[in-house]
Amino acid sequence: MTSSTSFQNYFAASEKTENTIFWLSSAKYLEEKKAILVEFSSGNQKRTASIAFFPSFLVSKKAISKEDLKNEISLLGNQKFTLAETETCFRVVSTNFSFLEKLANNIFASNNAIPVMPSPERQFLMEKNWGFFSAFNFSESEEIPEKNFSLPNIKTDFFSEPLPKTISELAKIDSEEANSILALVALSKILCLPLEKIPSAGFLQQEIFLENIFFKNNFAPEQLSKHDMHEIHLSQAASFFRGTPEFDLAPLIPSLLTDAVYNLGPDSINCSCCEPKTLDAKNLLPSTLVEVEFLKDAFYFESGNSCFSNAFHESNSLKENRLQRKKEFFLKQFPIGPFSRNQASQIPLPDAAVLEQDSSAKILGFKERHWHCMKQESLVSKTIKAIMEETAEANSFIEKTQRECFAGNGIMGFSEMEKNFSLRFALEYKKSLEFFLLNLPAHFCNRESRFYNPVFSSAVEAVYSNAIIAFNSIKQNPSTAGIPNERLNTYLLATAKREE
Repeated sequence: MTSSTSFQNYFAASEKTENTIFWLSSAKYLEEKKAILVEFSSGNQKRTASIAFFPSFLVSKKAISKEDLKNEISLLGNQKFTLAETETCFRVVSTNFSFLEKLANNIFASNNAIPVMPSPERQFLMEKNWGFFSAFNFSESEEIPEKNFSLPNIKTDFFSEPLPKTISELAKIDSEEANSILALVALSKILCLPLEKIPSAGFLQQEIFLENIFFKNNFAPEQLSKHDMHEIHLSQAASFFRGTPEFDLAPLIPSLLTDAVYNLGPDSINCSCCEPKTLDAKNLLPSTLVEVEFLKDAFYFESGNSCFSNAFHESNSLKENRLQRKKEFFLKQFPIGPFSRNQASQIPLPDAAVLEQDSSAKILGFKERHWHCMKQESLVSKTIKAIMEETAEANSFIEKTQRECFAGNGIMGFSEMEKNFSLRFALEYKKSLEFFLLNLPAHFCNRESRFYNPVFSSAVEAVYSNAIIAFNSIKQNPSTAGIPNERLNTYLLATAKREE
């Protein structure tokens, strides 16, 4: 955490004010000065600082070789670049963002390699772990606070009055519109984007969120599409993450992707250090395919993986047989089959384990192995846990503020809550955090995403399908009868991986 004393170097002595709490209201990249001009506001008061900054981009080592990258850099002449590297990617740092953009365009044209390159302002804020509307304490004796869920008391270019007064006046006329502005402020803080640059489409908001995740974790995907980030997309979250009438599994999926269970991420799947050798390896993923020999004639089975079921149906003969059986037995998805005795086929590992257990088939061996790293936590796991922690802290602020609204006000506490715009902002901030958390797995599986990875997507889909199997097993277990649905999360987390 940056201390407030370090900030005193950036400000002139004449800038001292009575207020100590300021909010970051603006950040602008000054290319000629090789710096970011940041502005902090408190009501009508403002303080500015120019902080040296060199932008960069990340590109996967699998997308371009070090030699090719150096050649492209040399073609730009005497421009100043610094080339660093991690285990999976190269980081190119420059004193000039325009040169970086030119280099990025050149390596795309010659190598079809696309770097991860957020705007300089976003890079700066992520490096500092700041966001627009983050609160700072500039008193000489205290450190800058990292967590503050109060409505920022700043004046923006869009409104004639400071934000709290603007929201208060607007709420008297249109409460929903007031909440929409609060939601934009929350998104600005989370995405490190100024208000005017936040896209209205949720798909594009999630794309920016993913780009931030990759950049903050020094990871560049091997394949990255180049579609226009400002293009309007109407894509929704992947439909396979729907809940059931009894239990909504969607909130569970992010927890399954953390290192507490599967440690899934594009940086941790099929790592070079933890490749499993046996079928009972702890880090095998349910997207693993195995070869099986069927032990029954005219045999069908229902796969726990709906994506596999659809793919099997489309790519194999006897479609009419499967369609008829689906209708006859009122199945939710196409059955897998028909198979004859001694016929071999490749199917997902969880399905194979179930069939082998009831003597319908026997596993012959691996066909396509997929696993997760057991040594390093994935970037997805880190992100999910960070969001969960931030959500919990926001919720603590919300509950504390709600108690204060009711203290001494009785039933009028509801009225006090409605007028408390810091509370309403915290609620919108928590809602935005939950939006990104719950939609993260499905967005990774969205083929329209720039960051779509078929191997990782298949693993996420298989994890979800395996959770369905675990859920059905739990619901059929008499020992779980009467357990409230919200408590089944604990059982699912303990059972989902074991069920494979």
